[in-house]
Amino acid sequence: FFFFKQKTAYEMLRSLVGSEMCIRDRSTWGFKTQFWGKSIEFSPSGTCHLTLLQQNDHYQYSYAASSLENLLMGKMYIENAGELTFKNTSTGDIGVVELKKRGWNDKNACVVAGQVKDDKGEVKYKIEGKWDSEIKAVAEGTNQVTVLWTKCKEPLKIFDQQYFFTNFALQLNHLNQKLLEEIPPTDSRLRPDQRALELGNTQLAIEEKTRLEDNQRARKVQREEKNEVYKPYWFEEVTNEKTLQKNYIFKQDYWREKGEKQYSEESNIF
Repeated sequence: FFFFKQKTAYEMLRSLVGSEMCIRDRSTWGFKTQFWGKSIEFSPSGTCHLTLLQQNDHYQYSYAASSLENLLMGKMYIENAGELTFKNTSTGDIGVVELKKRGWNDKNACVVAGQVKDDKGEVKYKIEGKWDSEIKAVAEGTNQVTVLWTKCKEPLKIFDQQYFFTNFALQLNHLNQKLLEEIPPTDSRLRPDQRALELGNTQLAIEEKTRLEDNQRARKVQREEKNEVYKPYWFEEVTNEKTLQKNYIFKQDYWREKGEKQYSEESNIF
């Protein structure tokens, strides 16, 4: 299925996602960092929303905290720990998953444990596994196991040279001729500074990045002078009837303009 994400702010990770099958957005966003000497912790705040269009299910969920450990000595590693909650507001089903702390003897390293309950509070599934290998759901009563996620196989020998990206992640920026003829001019894969960096032309990448950011600031000044409020191009801000929070609805214009290859002047951002 088709999928795309729209950047809506300069802050890290803030964006909207739309596809033919789902819409994801974050109504509130923020995170705080804490430096503990040997580690640094990132604690996200806010709520994510995911709507599955075909099933008419609306989910809201939060993230657990992440930290980078052993900054000063020893082997550095990433720790994900804390509670992650998710709720289907359409059905009332709710899940709580705990990402356990590693501990001194590594007994709980990467361990995931949780439950999924229905709207009556009855446990339907137990969630178990490890977030660095495999996570599964075990049905209450029948003990039927459903594998929810499995880590992909690591490329041999060169995994560290690929910044530990999977082969799939490495190919996300690839553009063939068919894509070049179809995608809109706002597609981030067309960013000239990014393409220059991937081709090893560092100086051109720096110059293009500066040019793009100068243009971005100039457009912001122009909007302020005209008292215009920036609005995401492919999304519309609305108040969610179920949560009473402001979030975004995908306007579906993306697929029409993409099919017609007719884009507005606002699309010329590069």
